[in-house]
Amino acid sequence: MDKAYTHGLQRLLDFCNRLDRDRIPKTLMHTAHDTVMVSFATVGSRIEVYFSPDDTHYSVFRGHEDVEDDFEALERMIVEFRAD
Repeated sequence: MDKAYTHGLQRLLDFCNRLDRDRIPKTLMHTAHDTVMVSFATVGSRIEVYFSPDDTHYSVFRGHEDVEDDFEALERMIVEFRAD
């Protein structure tokens, strides 16, 4: 087995185990042929961490956590997303 592959998988497992120890819920998604994304949220942020055999990088999305009830606005956002 390729050493880089093993190390990439170990980084992913170590990170998931750390989130588990801290009781932080996460979602894993296979986003490319060689990449797994771990997504989790903290107060005020959503974080996506990307693991591949050779690299690990992340994105942070910050925003408000207001509860919305304007379903017409929600529908418009879905339509706009679908159109992209």
